[in-house]
Amino acid sequence: MKRTLGVMLVLAMSLVYPGQGAADKSEKIRADYEFTRSAQLSSVAKTQGLLADKYTLRETEAKNRTRALYKLTRASWGRLWFEPKTRKKVARWLGAARRIAKRDQRELALLRTEIELADSAQETLEQAVLRKAPKMPSEASLQWPIRGKVVASFGDFKGPSRRLVMRRRGIEIKAKRGDKLVALADGRVRYLGPISGLGQGMIIDHDGYLSILGHLGAPTVNSGDLVKTGQLVAIASKSRVYLELRIAIGSLGHSVDPVPFLSKK
Repeated sequence: MKRTLGVMLVLAMSLVYPGQGAADKSEKIRADYEFTRSAQLSSVAKTQGLLADKYTLRETEAKNRTRALYKLTRASWGRLWFEPKTRKKVARWLGAARRIAKRDQRELALLRTEIELADSAQETLEQAVLRKAPKMPSEASLQWPIRGKVVASFGDFKGPSRRLVMRRRGIEIKAKRGDKLVALADGRVRYLGPISGLGQGMIIDHDGYLSILGHLGAPTVNSGDLVKTGQLVAIASKSRVYLELRIAIGSLGHSVDPVPFLSKK
């Protein structure tokens, strides 16, 4: 299942911790990350146990069926050459035995594959638990990409129908078409291109966290470029600019409210 990096980052699950400072958010995110990984390890261990029990049961059943069919056919060997009906019956039994044996082997092979996948998942999770959570920006340490009013806040909001509750994983800042956008901190441009729902976007890796900008016009940097804090990276293409801050925890990271990490106006 391959997707573009931009789409994966925007659509991945996020964690929300409203009403807390940046330091509290950092500890909460790390604690939740460790709790989630421990819960996943417990779930994988339970699955491994169930698969092992199921494999043992199926293997025993297969052996018992083979023995039973062998006894049935063996009891008929004496009359096999003298009774045509017996030969036909034994032939049917042998055919059934072969089909059942093949079915059992297929099922056992599938179970072995599931066990291997569970073992692989356990190894991956154990490695994730051993890895320390990456560093996070300190409170009020990042530069605003553009100075403006936050017109759409981070977190849950009601959709146009007022019935469906949706989640915004970033904020939207008021802007004017053509306004200059700058980098929040030193980093490297990891992705530059279309992002689902955000038009042209940019993802900058800041070594421990990512900033995602959306609704961009012409960029002034290229993918792979190093950027400095406050460096011009693009211009706004609409009256709003999207900003998401994603802490690099796990394979896709977790979105957090960027406002507490942005410098005070």
